[in-house]
Amino acid sequence: MSSFAGGYLSQFTRQYAPQFASVMTKIPVFGPVFTSMGHAYQANIDKNLKKYGLKYDDLLIEDEDVTAAVDKLNSSEFSNRNKRIKRAMDLGLKHKYLNAESQAKVEPFVGYLQTDKVRAQRIEREILSQ
Repeated sequence: MSSFAGGYLSQFTRQYAPQFASVMTKIPVFGPVFTSMGHAYQANIDKNLKKYGLKYDDLLIEDEDVTAAVDKLNSSEFSNRNKRIKRAMDLGLKHKYLNAESQAKVEPFVGYLQTDKVRAQRIEREILSQ
């Protein structure tokens, strides 16, 4: 697949996937199917993030909102984020995982970035500047 097609496909997916999912979950036959698929996918992501000691927020693509949210972190949270990412890269290069005790302590879906607030502030600034 060319980079153009890949870029167009990812843009298309970002734009229309949430609308498609909201419509499909309202159809009585597909709602439970998509819900169970979503739970299975989330459990898989949870398991794989725990292997490396990462949180979901560590993997967000750094657009302007995520970068602004990272900039607003206090020093200890910023340091912990960098340590988690470095540890994950080190474990990946060594083809190893965290031990079971450390994996049990990790809570991948407990967020620390306030991307929603940052996004809302950015949108508010754009509206006010018009």
